[in-house]
Amino acid sequence: GKDNGIGLGSGYGSGGGGGATDIRFKGVSLKDRIMVAAGGSGAVNHCRGAPGGLLRGYKPKSNNDFVETDEVSQTAGNENGIGGDGKATLQTPGSGGGGGYRGGPSSDKISYSDSTSYQAVACSGSSYISGYPGCTPHPSITFTNWEMKSNVQSGNGLVLVSAVYVCPNQCSSC
Repeated sequence: GKDNGIGLGSGYGSGGGGGATDIRFKGVSLKDRIMVAAGGSGAVNHCRGAPGGLLRGYKPKSNNDFVETDEVSQTAGNENGIGGDGKATLQTPGSGGGGGYRGGPSSDKISYSDSTSYQAVACSGSSYISGYPGCTPHPSITFTNWEMKSNVQSGNGLVLVSAVYVCPNQCSSC
C-alpha cells in the first residue's frame, strides 16, 4: 500500500499511516502470518507518504524522493507490525508510520516549511513472504515463485496469490 495524500499547506494536519494487509495460516497471532504487504506512511504538507516497503521500509530523502531504510526491516521497526503514532506539536506534526511485518516508526521531526515537509514523514512498514530470501520461513508453509513490489497500489492494500498445480510425477501430461 501507499499513502497518496498531500497536505494542503503549512499548518494542516499530517496523515496517518496505512495499515498492512496480511494472510495468516491456522491462527490469528503475529506468528501465524505467512504473507504481509506493508502499508505506506502518512503525508505531511507537500510531501507524499513513503510507499509501503519491501524487505525494508522507505523513508523520504526529499519531498519527491524516497529511499529504503534500515530503521524498518525484518528485524528492526515496531515488533507488533503497527505503524508509529504521529508527533503532537503546535507546528505541522510528524505523520504516522506504515504498518507491516515490522511497522514504520514515527518521525521525531516536525515540519516548519513546505520545502522541508519530508523531514516529518514517518517510515513505511516492511513486507514479508514465507520462503522469500531474507525472510524467516513460517514453520508450516513457504512459497516459491514469489514477487514483492512497492508503490504499485493506492487506496486499500492488495495481496495476490496464484495457485499453480504441480503434477506429483513432474510430467507435463496431467
